Amino acid sequence: MILPALLFGAVSLSATVLEAPASPSTTLSVFPGLSSTGLFGESISRMQVRGLALHGTQEVDLVVPDGASRLVVENAIGRSLVRMGLYYNFVNGRIETWITYALSVHDGTQVQVAASDVIGLGRLYLNEKFLERAQTIPVGIGQALPFGSVLVNVQRTYWRLAPFDNPPAAEVGHIDAVGAEFTAGGVVPDLVEALRLEPARRDQTRVRFRHAFRGLGGDYHFDRVDSDVRAWVRGLRPRDQILVRGVYGQAWNVSPILPVRESFGLGGLDALRGYRFEEFRGPGLAMLGTEYAFRLPWTMTFRLLRLGIEEADCLAFGEAGRIQDDWFRGSMRFRWSGGLGARVRGTLFKSTRSSFRVYAAQGERYPARRPVFYAVADIG
Repeated sequence: MILPALLFGAVSLSATVLEAPASPSTTLSVFPGLSSTGLFGESISRMQVRGLALHGTQEVDLVVPDGASRLVVENAIGRSLVRMGLYYNFVNGRIETWITYALSVHDGTQVQVAASDVIGLGRLYLNEKFLERAQTIPVGIGQALPFGSVLVNVQRTYWRLAPFDNPPAAEVGHIDAVGAEFTAGGVVPDLVEALRLEPARRDQTRVRFRHAFRGLGGDYHFDRVDSDVRAWVRGLRPRDQILVRGVYGQAWNVSPILPVRESFGLGGLDALRGYRFEEFRGPGLAMLGTEYAFRLPWTMTFRLLRLGIEEADCLAFGEAGRIQDDWFRGSMRFRWSGGLGARVRGTLFKSTRSSFRVYAAQGERYPARRPVFYAVADIG
């Protein structure tokens, strides 16, 4: 256990490796906010507030906020970097604690060792209440490439999942796995970030592969691959922008079962915004979406608040996705969602680059299914 278990921990490390300074330094980062996806910041100058989702329901006319807060501490000495963190996400009643040590052994190469402790109390999967515990020790090596980066890792996870109202009926086992992640970016990806099961990086194209094996104490055998490809192209006007995104994932060679934490979730801020967080779940996922940003001619400065707005956009988006049983057969038909939004970008306190987005998303069967609203802030 990394931090006291009374904190109900879970784990993930941030997705970027920082170049360690020559002299000792310590950074303390506190990230209060609201989140439905569980993203991690990098330093004291970076705060992320992800996905305040307000869900209307058919039964009662009320809104349910989803949110999280995060604490990250970093200490860099020479070529070494130690990062510790605590993350609480009350969209699924989970706290994550972790620690990682990274050593730069060569230009663009890092060796990483980490440990994490995850305890979940709440609606973790398919909006059903579970008790979950996962303890992971991963080891990996990352290398920066001219066109991206690659990370190879091996890990062991002790995992326990029980119905909330019947803890003795728990699924218990060890997951031993080796994996690799390719990222189309200029930094070495972080070890624990590569092991996260939900999409967490919004600025890079990523392909990940994991092979879980038995024979050394592991209880599960499966292969799992997922990819998230994003492309930005010019819109109808020179300053407009179109985002095209495709997500595909599949698990196969499963024996005896696929742990639910290794399956794919569909729904929420990062995948099919017109539906609730991970409303659908299964062994495979396919999704395609696009977002059009219509640039507005607005810039403003609030000197008293030390706030400047440099860009403003109106957003329109559409998505379609489904859960799959295998590579080309869906277990459900494609579901669509679409909506409108707005985005502003600028500076906070004259130096911190920030953005703020709001979305109103609608799934199928309106008005039986009510809209879902999101607010997303990136500060730093």
